[in-house]
Amino acid sequence: MKLNPEVKSVWSVGIFLSVIFWTIIISLVDYIVLRRILEIELIRFGIIETIVFIIGLIFTFVYPHFAYKYWDFEIRDDDVFIEHGVFTRIKTLAPYSRIQHIDVRQRIFERYMGLSTLILYTAGSRGIDVYIPGLPLYFAEELRDKLKNYIKEDIV
Repeated sequence: MKLNPEVKSVWSVGIFLSVIFWTIIISLVDYIVLRRILEIELIRFGIIETIVFIIGLIFTFVYPHFAYKYWDFEIRDDDVFIEHGVFTRIKTLAPYSRIQHIDVRQRIFERYMGLSTLILYTAGSRGIDVYIPGLPLYFAEELRDKLKNYIKEDIV
């Protein structure tokens, strides 16, 4: 199954906010540390920041297209299979017997776009959980309820 195409906009906004954050950090380091404290001026102020911002801006529009293209998931009889990754391909198999908890998360921009992320907490995952972003809220909730029926409850 494919994700909702509007997830590319959510990813673009997230990347763009990161680009702005890192551009500001690089500007502060360049101005305060290099120019004021160490009194080093290797190149004109603003050149490095502009280059970082332009590369980040290109990445903002190009990366989400490829991330969407290479993201696929399948709800099978005994497990959830997820394949994704642009630079590194990751294939994840989450057997229903290992799923312990399921969440549907909506960050602020996902909420605005009507999307959500389904998060599957699995046993022995060492903090890395299985997630499926870019799902319409109603579909993520239906999927959560469907998968909930497959989770085995621990008998105490």
